[in-house]
Amino acid sequence: MQTEQDDIDEIMDEFDFVKVKQTMDALEWEWGMDGVPYIGDMRKVVRNLFKAAMEHGEHESSYIISTGGFHVTRTLFPGEPKRYYSLKFVVTEQNNYE
Repeated sequence: MQTEQDDIDEIMDEFDFVKVKQTMDALEWEWGMDGVPYIGDMRKVVRNLFKAAMEHGEHESSYIISTGGFHVTRTLFPGEPKRYYSLKFVVTEQNNYE
């Protein structure tokens, strides 16, 4: 049986950090004074986002945390103990939330 950490590890392994790096380079998307981050730095930031998603909002149906373009969502479905995770890199977004 796959654990929650196994699920997160699989997402981290399959996520295309190279494409994110190429996008950030093309857009000259810098993090603070450090410039465009290296893939290792990106992975560290994302691991911390997953850690926060695992530890916070335990009883909420969804928990969202983001920084530097990375966006992690943890979702709980009623009656199901499994936690579902999503990782994306957002360049632009528009909505009509009020």
